[in-house]
Amino acid sequence: MTGLIGLLGVFVLALVGFAIAELKGRKDKYVVSEEEIEAEEHEKVFRGADEGKEKNIRDIMKENSTGGYSAV
Repeated sequence: MTGLIGLLGVFVLALVGFAIAELKGRKDKYVVSEEEIEAEEHEKVFRGADEGKEKNIRDIMKENSTGGYSAV
């Protein structure tokens, strides 16, 4: 019986936390700043030509270094 009460308490606590998060999310609206816009434009320069292209295993193995280091 005590375990059932504890489980019910955790469930109620989770519901209260969820309600608080939902109300906070509805109250506060996200606004994109000028700094974020500039950072996004700066990032586009360095993404390269294959932007959005998913790599397959052959592409990854071409760029991957699995040989290790040779001892001197």
